[in-house]
Amino acid sequence: MMRTETLQHRPWICCSGWLLGCLTLLVGCEKHDDPVRDIQQRRQAQQRAAHEIDNLREAHRLVSQLAELNQEAAEQRIVSFLNTWSDSHPATGNWSPTALTASIEPRLKDAPGLRALDASRFVPSDVEYLELNYLLRQVTKWAGQATGDDPLFAEWLSSLEERLGSEGQFRLRQASQLFDWTIRNIALEPLELDSPAPPIARLPAGLTFRGPGYRQTTLETLMRSSGDPWQRARVFIQLCRQAGIDACLLGLPGENASEPSEWLVGVRVGEELFLFEPRLGIPVPGPDQVGIATLGEAREDASILRRLNVPGWFDYPIDAEMVQQTVALLDAPPESLSQRMARLEAGLTGETRMMLGYDATASSEAFKAIPGITAVQLWSVPFEAQIYEAALAEAAENDLNIAAWQASEWGMLTPGFPLAKARWEHLVGDFDSEGQEEGARILYMQLRHPEFDIDDLEFNVDLQRSYGIRRQLGQSNEEFSFQIRRIQEVMRVAKRAASYWLSLIHYDTGDYENARNWFDKRVLGDEQRSRWEAAARYNLARSLEHLGDLERAEELYKTIDAPQEHGNRIRARLLSRQE
Repeated sequence: MMRTETLQHRPWICCSGWLLGCLTLLVGCEKHDDPVRDIQQRRQAQQRAAHEIDNLREAHRLVSQLAELNQEAAEQRIVSFLNTWSDSHPATGNWSPTALTASIEPRLKDAPGLRALDASRFVPSDVEYLELNYLLRQVTKWAGQATGDDPLFAEWLSSLEERLGSEGQFRLRQASQLFDWTIRNIALEPLELDSPAPPIARLPAGLTFRGPGYRQTTLETLMRSSGDPWQRARVFIQLCRQAGIDACLLGLPGENASEPSEWLVGVRVGEELFLFEPRLGIPVPGPDQVGIATLGEAREDASILRRLNVPGWFDYPIDAEMVQQTVALLDAPPESLSQRMARLEAGLTGETRMMLGYDATASSEAFKAIPGITAVQLWSVPFEAQIYEAALAEAAENDLNIAAWQASEWGMLTPGFPLAKARWEHLVGDFDSEGQEEGARILYMQLRHPEFDIDDLEFNVDLQRSYGIRRQLGQSNEEFSFQIRRIQEVMRVAKRAASYWLSLIHYDTGDYENARNWFDKRVLGDEQRSRWEAAARYNLARSLEHLGDLERAEELYKTIDAPQEHGNRIRARLLSRQE
């Protein structure tokens, strides 16, 4: 009785029990659901991550196919993929550009890439920068694999482990191979060009039409396979960067606070700076003309730079006294200094990985620690090249003569054209066909049209049809003949470029016998002159070195009036010491 009464008069006990039971059940259910919820959350996170990775992979895939895609459409899709990825990876923390941007001359502050260093979103102009670095990265993967070290320096490079350590030895060896590839694959042009060109209106930032260093971008230098000494230097420096090797252009201080004058490329290995001369096409020989000289050795031993003279022919314009103080000029395209490229580089993994951001501050500190370097600043040429490229594009839109001149110079490398596709496959190292994909060799061969076909093109209607040439409705005989002559000219230019680049593939795959035959008979033996003659003669001599015909190689190196004659004669002298 008491118990019943008690329970009836204390209803909160029943309620409490009921609540406790419910809470127990709820707690039990929550504990039971934890693994399920965790699995769901993990799956969602994995799906988000996979989606983000897919965005980067798709962007990378499109970049890797730019030579055969519609450029405008591809740019839009690449930018869309990258911005979708960027939106899911918001920037964290405070970011500020390197303090070295203060060293940029005021006249260059309007370089397009400098306006958006802190931008998180990508823009179409970023695609050209990604395209360049994709190609550079691909070249670093295959350049030098078959050919190995330059024979002049191979033995010395093999002896450096004690001096530099195994990692330092590897880095210098790789840098040497990349320099050798650059010199053989980027035909030397003079700093000042005298070939015909239409006049152009005044350019911004004090630039001159076809000025040295900046008259083409690094991507154009790479695709065109030719450039002046500073364009060669840019290719080499940026190849080194993709390989994780720090390099800069050394300059000599100017008088009265003027800009430093360019000298040569320095490659940093540990606390030493090894010297590579893009004008001469050789590393600077070390003490007693053995190995590769360092900046320290060039400052202390006057004979090192003095031996770059060729008595009776050339005097090297720089001596040991002039290099006691030097300036490290960093090749930093504006995009490389941006926040978005640093973030994108960190997001790329595996086969998509490439160097995009540049820690100019860290490089600056490393170069400052090297005796003889008294200042570090950003090199003006990357900013000048960007301003020049934009100004030239605008001039071509407003002047048909300039547009026609540009097309006649390098129109054959316009994306979508057969030679552009072949050159792209060459640079990425796809030499031979795989499945239905045709490699560079086949693509180049397809462009080597028989000369009699090219000659007959104007009058042979069947031949015109076979090449896809159609006379437009209402087109006069004179207009059609002019069109055919232009097509014949382009076909011949493309054929000669294809022959030269095929010869380079033979060399770069270690097939020196075929390389000799192609350089000698297909390029130099052609009755019609081409822009590749001097470069083919140099590469023929390099092929002959490997084949043991040193006498003829030396003879070729001594060809008068070659753009690289000064350096070639030094190479001949070094070669004679090894006989």
